[in-house]
Amino acid sequence: MKRLVIFTVSGILLLVFGSTFVLSFAEYSTERERKIVKNIATFMVNTQEDRNIVNIPEPDYSLITLRTKDGKSFISSNMNLPFDSSLYLSTRASVGGSSAIVYYKKVSLSDYLLFLVSKPVYLGMLGASAFLFIALLIYISGETRQIVGKTTVDEKFMDKVKALRLTLSTMKIVPEESAQEMKKVIDSILKESK
Repeated sequence: MKRLVIFTVSGILLLVFGSTFVLSFAEYSTERERKIVKNIATFMVNTQEDRNIVNIPEPDYSLITLRTKDGKSFISSNMNLPFDSSLYLSTRASVGGSSAIVYYKKVSLSDYLLFLVSKPVYLGMLGASAFLFIALLIYISGETRQIVGKTTVDEKFMDKVKALRLTLSTMKIVPEESAQEMKKVIDSILKESK
C-alpha cells in the first residue's frame, strides 16, 4: 500500500512539474510572438507614412526589410547594426515585384530563463513543483536504503533455516536430540517473525 501511495504521489508531482513547465513555456512563447507581431505592425504603419528607417519597439526580437516594386526600400532601424544570424530564423515573401524579409529571434534557453526571472509567479510555480518532486525522490531513496538495511534480518533467517536443515539431516543419527533442537530453531524463527 505504501508503494502505491508513493507511486501515485510521485506521478502527481511529475504531472504538476510538467504542467507548470508547459504553462510557463507557453506564456513565454506567447509573449515572444506578441513582441514580434508588435514589431511587424509598427513597421507596416510606418511604411505607410513613407519612413524609410523604422524604429521598432522590440528591436531584439525581429529585423525587417521591405523592397517595393517601384524601388522604395524600408528597413527597421536595427538592420543597420551587426547581428548574429545564428540567433534568428527568417521568412521571405514576395508578391508581384515587392519582397519582404523578416528575421525573428529563435527560442532560446537564456531568453526563457530571463522570462522566468521577470515573471516570479511562473518561476515560483516551477521552482516549487521541482522542489517537491526532488524532495520526493530523496524520500524514496531513503526508503530504499532502509529496505537494503533489512537484509541483515533476512540473513539471520537464512542462518536459522540452514540450522534447521542440518538438524533434519542428523535426525537419523540422534533422533530425540535432533527433534528437540528442531523445535528450538522453529520457536526462534517464529519469535523473530512476530
